[in-house]
Amino acid sequence: MQLLELIPAPCGAPKITLSPSQRKAADGILPGLQRGDCVVLQDFTSHGKSTVLDYVHKEPGGSRIGVREFLTKLAALGPMAIEEAFLDLVDREIEASQGGAQGPIIVDDLHLIKNVVESCDYTRQNLFDAVMTAVLASASAARRKLLFATGEIPVPLSRQAHAWSIADLPGKTTRPSARRISIRLHAGGWISRRFIASRPA
Repeated sequence: MQLLELIPAPCGAPKITLSPSQRKAADGILPGLQRGDCVVLQDFTSHGKSTVLDYVHKEPGGSRIGVREFLTKLAALGPMAIEEAFLDLVDREIEASQGGAQGPIIVDDLHLIKNVVESCDYTRQNLFDAVMTAVLASASAARRKLLFATGEIPVPLSRQAHAWSIADLPGKTTRPSARRISIRLHAGGWISRRFIASRPA
């Protein structure tokens, strides 16, 4: 009788492979999280922000907030409580640090929330900036680092965050758009770092 040898399936999470542009962004984000309290991964199109976040999340660990978590919280609070749902989600992760949670709090697709609260029909204009200010202050007080993935960066976040962008993929026609991001130094004072964020033509 022929015997079949059973070979156990490999365990563990699959290896995350990054493109050159994703690797460049990740190589900036990881030391950025070591040096500063707040980092932004910026991309105006779909160039794999979530893949970079998966990679970064695997390295230092931490917690992650995405659209699914936000919508679940919003369903519990009501459709008009957009800012409250976002604030509650981040506050919950900040409070977890008191129980020994480590690593950054990673917020994916921040621009999806920002687009809603900055639409012309939204009745609570500029409230999201106040919420972002509160989030940054709470995280700083709890010594929790923050990593956001977004397109346009909210003003309160741009004043405090180190920012890296994912370059356009080969084969796409783009026109460069210069943007200026302010970086707050731990030693005090301000500098500006200029980089090119390409958008599809």
